[in-house]
Amino acid sequence: MKKSLLFLSAFFFFSVSNAQNSTGGVPGACGMHKNNSTPSPLDGNGSLGQSFNQSACGLNYVAATARVENRYDPYTQAGNYGCPLPCAWSITGLAPCISPVRALVWANVSYQSGPPVGTITITDPLGFTNSYSTGPVGVSGPKCWGEAGTAAYRWDVTPSIAGNGNYTFNFSGFSNPTWEIDGATIFIIYQDLNASYQGSLIFWDGAITDGQNGSATSQTLGGFSVCNTPNNATAFSISSDHQDNIAASHNSTLNGNVYSFPNSFSNFEVASTSLFAGQNSSVFGQDGGNSDCYLWTMAGLYYQTTNCVTCNPTGLAGSQSSTPASCNASNGTATVNPSGGITPYRAPLKIPSDVPIT
Repeated sequence: MKKSLLFLSAFFFFSVSNAQNSTGGVPGACGMHKNNSTPSPLDGNGSLGQSFNQSACGLNYVAATARVENRYDPYTQAGNYGCPLPCAWSITGLAPCISPVRALVWANVSYQSGPPVGTITITDPLGFTNSYSTGPVGVSGPKCWGEAGTAAYRWDVTPSIAGNGNYTFNFSGFSNPTWEIDGATIFIIYQDLNASYQGSLIFWDGAITDGQNGSATSQTLGGFSVCNTPNNATAFSISSDHQDNIAASHNSTLNGNVYSFPNSFSNFEVASTSLFAGQNSSVFGQDGGNSDCYLWTMAGLYYQTTNCVTCNPTGLAGSQSSTPASCNASNGTATVNPSGGITPYRAPLKIPSDVPIT
């Protein structure tokens, strides 16, 4: 990596934490790696594997991401600071009449020991809290911070879906989460009951790290077939450790097209794309410009069609009745008889456990 003499002189006098064992250079950039071996066993690690592939009427998603780590705070030149745990995602864009399908959280991790079983605790917009634990879905080698290795975590947090609003989250189980966790992305998949399109969503995840020289990596994703030319489509990716003090931006390949994204350290990248009838593969990639190490953990496609299957809006209807409580006792009842929509029914309104419902 080329540096000016002035930059080298300034950096020489800048203190680096003991956790960032190095041979010289900018932490997280070329030259900062240790000679750690990739963790084993390698169950498909160092690559991405398909973990979701579904088509349904009204299928759609919303997503939000947040930087977590603070180890990069002394080096950012663009104010890309991590949030002090607990952090929060702000979710907008969920349709008013939906059927939840899946909610997932990915975290990109530079672990100092382990990799451990990690726990995420989420408080939804209605104030209800749930915790979820999992091991990594993929591991790879270090990415230039002196860590033991890198890992991708994916939690299924579907019970925490509670509409639009702020979702507060925290982590436990890690040695030092505000140092180790680059960022966390929540991805809420749902069916819009009032939609007349068919949505298709496919993604792959795992852990791909270029911890040696920041060179380009790529992977061809398959295991799907586009039924007809979509009305609209997006391609997306999750990666991290893109540093604004190395470069202002980096290149990512999404569905065979190269896009430039800002170096925001923890990136959920999405771009409109074009798909064609019968397409069954797609090329994705990341590029550190031969100067910046990174961790790539997820890539995917989403598209809508109106000429593959017929989708009719199936909005919910229903009747309700209630019996008031007497004498401040917990003996009131509320009954709702839904119709239409998509079964099985799930109530988006969370009700305290001492209130009987039918």
